[in-house]
Amino acid sequence: MSRPFRIGLDVRAALRGPCGITRYSLELARALLAADSSIELLLYAATREGPAAAARLPAELIEHPRVKVDAARRPAKLMNFLARVPGFRAELCTGPLDVFHHTDLVYVHGWRAPEVVTIHDLAFEVSRSFHDEGFHERVRERMQRVVARARRVIVPSVVTRSDLVARWRVDPAKIAVVPLGADHALRVAREPRQDPRPAPRPWFVAVGTLEPRKNFVRLLRAWRKARHDGLDADLVHVGPRGWLTREWDEELARGDDGGRFVARGAVSDGELRAWVEDALALCYPSLYEGFGLPVAEAFALGVPVLTSNRSSTAEIAGGAAELVDPEDEAALVHALLRLGSDRSRREELSRSGRVRAAAFTWARAAEATLAVDRAAAAT
Repeated sequence: MSRPFRIGLDVRAALRGPCGITRYSLELARALLAADSSIELLLYAATREGPAAAARLPAELIEHPRVKVDAARRPAKLMNFLARVPGFRAELCTGPLDVFHHTDLVYVHGWRAPEVVTIHDLAFEVSRSFHDEGFHERVRERMQRVVARARRVIVPSVVTRSDLVARWRVDPAKIAVVPLGADHALRVAREPRQDPRPAPRPWFVAVGTLEPRKNFVRLLRAWRKARHDGLDADLVHVGPRGWLTREWDEELARGDDGGRFVARGAVSDGELRAWVEDALALCYPSLYEGFGLPVAEAFALGVPVLTSNRSSTAEIAGGAAELVDPEDEAALVHALLRLGSDRSRREELSRSGRVRAAAFTWARAAEATLAVDRAAAAT
């Protein structure tokens, strides 16, 4: 029997609630365990909250015989302070590891094991308007340090690899493109939609955190104009409230949409599936993405997609979506009108999306990630 290969995987994002990095870290953990019976995982969940927070992790991971959970009351600031002490290594707290895999923006220092880091995107380098003041400087410094230290870097798209090479001069040989999976969308059990509308009507669905980069303000304006031009479809937004939302609030207050715009906020995975799966199309006109997971999830569910013709969303779409310039409001209006009225176009996009979804499975992501982790451990 081969010696176990022990991977430390940062899952602290999953303790904070639903987000893209939560999905990434937990689905990757499940798929790594399924990919190779020699894999043992150390799920790094050490925070100031302690063991109570780790109880929020999925039971099938916590109870898996090849999983150990580090859920000590040990904040990252403490670990990073200890990393400056001569002779300290983080494995004194976790046990020996063959590799440690960073998944989030708050990095723990002090590992003796080789490190791998996943960089999801460099959106903050593209525009400082996407985040709060000061975010760029804080995140840029810490990300550049971990990229320099890591043996290997994983990115979800060619776009992000190109950004790392062009903007930060990272050696391309150090970077592996590993697209995310989306087949988890098919495993989620549907739950009833909590629909506040007085009467059922067709709808477009927009999924994602309310924040400037997602471009939902422009989508809302385009939808209102399309309705004025004859669109007979509602708009539903599903996702948590994020940051820099004043423009969104002001736009929302400008008009009474008669219940035809619905803000559902954060919902369960089961209700999210129902809103997406039964929609006319998913609208994801993001200004910049490192991957665009809602696009791939919609493909898996056979839902037509309207998304941006830039950054990774065009790459992930691969010709299977209605692509528009996300800053061209008239183009958004035209696309909404077309998808709202052209059933044959929606059926075409549904078919091509299902075909495209075959490229995005967690089994593939785990296999490629494991190859990167083993290569890092061997160098």
